[in-house]
Parts: sequence; C-alpha cells; structure tokens
Amino acid sequence: MAWKNDSGSTGAGNNWLRSALFQAANAAARCKNTYLSAIYHCLVVCRGRDQAIIAVQARILSAVYHMLSQQQPCYDPGVSYLDER
Repeated sequence: MAWKNDSGSTGAGNNWLRSALFQAANAAARCKNTYLSAIYHCLVVCRGRDQAIIAVQARILSAVYHMLSQQQPCYDPGVSYLDER
C-alpha cells in the first residue's frame, strides 16, 4: 500500500557499490555551491548526518541511472534550485 510507513532501512545490497556511493556522497557534501551539498545541509539539521548521507547517496544513484538510461550528461541545478521550488 502506498500510505504504509516502511521501516526506512536500505536492506542488503552490493557492498562495493554501497562503499563507493558513501565516499561519493561524503565528497559531494563537502563541495561548495552544488545541489547535492545543499540537499545535505538541509537534511543534516533535521535528520542527522547518517540519514542525510544516505539521502545524498540515493540522489546520486538516481542521477546516475537517469544519465545512463537517457544518455544525457550530468546537470547540476545549483544551490538556488531548492529555494526556487
């Protein structure tokens, strides 16, 4: 059902991919003036560091999937994207 609250745990996955995404998310969170760092800094206040890193990992994985499936280059909407929405 769509309205059911799941546990929020990520489940067992590929350890190599998980560690690569973790490193990429940490690097993205430390960069300045990027969309992913803005997402991280917004989420770290209310969710904490670990959950914010996991959210950034999910956004990176989603972006990579769409870049590969649609064969388009990477596009960074920028920091102001969150304010404009």
